[in-house]
Amino acid sequence: MPSKKLTDCVPALMNAYVSVREMYEAAHPGHRMVTDCTHRSSEDQAILFQVGRVERNGHWVEDDDAETRIVTQIDGVTKVSEHNLLPARAVDFHLEVGGKPSWDIIAYLPIGALAQKHGLVWGGTWGAPATPDEIRRRVKAKQFIDGCHLQLPLDNAAAPA
Repeated sequence: MPSKKLTDCVPALMNAYVSVREMYEAAHPGHRMVTDCTHRSSEDQAILFQVGRVERNGHWVEDDDAETRIVTQIDGVTKVSEHNLLPARAVDFHLEVGGKPSWDIIAYLPIGALAQKHGLVWGGTWGAPATPDEIRRRVKAKQFIDGCHLQLPLDNAAAPA
């Protein structure tokens, strides 16, 4: 079972994430950042990797179901996620707006900007700039956008908090 405990994170990540969450929630009354995952095992990563995919000829490929989306590019077997480390170097979260989960990627843009100011990498910037128009284009094209993911930079074990 994946952990939601911030104490399972590298301290620099935990401190930066808490600062981002506090600043975001103060600026957006009625919105909450809810932590979904800090550390997860390689086995849990492999299960998550299968979401939005089917196995064909020994390879995992995107499924044809318009209702599902790929949620991770890392399988936990051939490549390890920043979540698979302990302490973890990544946090997954979701937004609650008025007490209900929101998966509107545009609503995550302010969090991405705050995270970057705190030395974190926001998954919404992977593959292209995180402008509203570019995000909408990528959503329409069913491209992978990890807007609910924050992590430390890969080349720095202790990013500024």
